[in-house]
Amino acid sequence: MRSPTVAALALGAALLLAVSSRAAAPDPMPSPFMRQWAAALSGPAADTSAFWSAAAARGTPIVERIPGDGRFVHVTFLYRGRPDTRSVAVIALENHQLANDRYFALARLARLGSSDVWFRTYRLRADGRFTYRLSIDDERLFADLADAAWSERVKALTRDPLNRHPESTRDGAVSLVELPDAPPLHWFEPKAGVPEGRLEPARVGDPARGLDHAIRVYVPAGYSSARGARNLLLVLDGEGVPSFVPFPTILDNLHAAGRIEPTIAVFVDNRPGKRVQDMWYSDALRDFVRDDLLPWVRAHYRVPDDPRRVAVAGRSASGNTAVYLAFALPSLVGNAISQSGGYALGDPKAPQTGARDPYDGFSEDDFPQQEWLARQIATSPKKPIRLHLEVGALEHVDWENPFPRYATPSVLLANRHLRDVLDAKGYAFSYHEYNGPHDSLVWRGTVGDAIVELLGRAAR
Repeated sequence: MRSPTVAALALGAALLLAVSSRAAAPDPMPSPFMRQWAAALSGPAADTSAFWSAAAARGTPIVERIPGDGRFVHVTFLYRGRPDTRSVAVIALENHQLANDRYFALARLARLGSSDVWFRTYRLRADGRFTYRLSIDDERLFADLADAAWSERVKALTRDPLNRHPESTRDGAVSLVELPDAPPLHWFEPKAGVPEGRLEPARVGDPARGLDHAIRVYVPAGYSSARGARNLLLVLDGEGVPSFVPFPTILDNLHAAGRIEPTIAVFVDNRPGKRVQDMWYSDALRDFVRDDLLPWVRAHYRVPDDPRRVAVAGRSASGNTAVYLAFALPSLVGNAISQSGGYALGDPKAPQTGARDPYDGFSEDDFPQQEWLARQIATSPKKPIRLHLEVGALEHVDWENPFPRYATPSVLLANRHLRDVLDAKGYAFSYHEYNGPHDSLVWRGTVGDAIVELLGRAAR
């Protein structure tokens, strides 16, 4: 069995923007860059043009090593305000700083005197990678909004204009931070001269019952039905390919580098409006894979029957669903890749209680059995499958809704618990924690190595 390893620990209170506790009062300006300019900027009518030129030359946030501290760095966020700017906040961790007043306070920047400089310096671990946006003159919190207004609030956030790494995620335009010791990401960038596979769209399943899925089949360059493919990879949340995770590019690069033998991949879209239903340990999805998808693929392409050469991959809710499918169908799918899987989910068939007034008191419904899949694995005979699990050390945030989810662990804690269950049961698996949040900009750079681990030439 491959021993699980933990590669990262959560930063203070599991919040990226938490300030580390110290016995002495914290330095109000720990950044050497800021100290260098503070005196010149603090006076009335100070000319800040040279400061902003220097900040633009370095790019933001300003990252500085801490003398004598090899693990942490100072990270200073900056914003050039207008005379009427009232507030600036840095929003990261999938917008969790908008959850409540306490989190938002940790995100606020401060104005330097009467200047146009807004700033805040954080002490963060040097191997972090995360995205963020800025909230300008908008202090609306999710707790104060109807759910329908959340997306409007998120759309009001903006990229950092001085950040040199603009990116896009499912929330829109973001700014990327990669601290000095962040591990490299692999395989996701196009490379000149690499032969490209082709995508072939299809629709599979029973449309009369609404159980059909749109799919796209990745066929590697040089594939022929005479030779066939050595591996089959099923990818859930297919509509996020390639916009969030560029699987075709990743597979092209892995093939060109000789890290995998010819691999057919199938990107499976969710049914419109049914993602939550399908990703919650769905019998319908399990049966679709077993009775419709795999027979269809094998009728149209030459792919292996050996489950050891078949893998299913997913991220977020589709990550735990990938593990569920391998666990439920071990004679067909022998491997699963889970990136930030949501293992806190309870029994999909248990009655679901609706929202109620938080002052009505407690009942047994407030403490439902969570982590259904971990319990199934713990109480069932060991299955002949291999798993790869990864999760961000910053995926441990309590939203603190008015009525807390008392029995629901975070994504991080649920992954750690599943790791321990797999270890106790003797499963073959790997486990990795990275210093980052729930973010496709991380997943895109780690899934290639996971594919090599499970389906590569050296895999058994």
